[in-house]
Amino acid sequence: MNDDDLGHEHEGATPQEEAISMLGAFVDGELPPGDRAALEARLAADPQAAAR
Repeated sequence: MNDDDLGHEHEGATPQEEAISMLGAFVDGELPPGDRAALEARLAADPQAAAR
């Protein structure tokens, strides 16, 4: 997954800040369906990322 896959929720945020924000939205059920599917696919393909 790269910066273009899911867009920028907060312009100027670091990739780590964006990832934390995205994971928070994922856990809270607030990601749009396409973003949720992309994140679920990324986590399924990367066990290390899923474990974090």
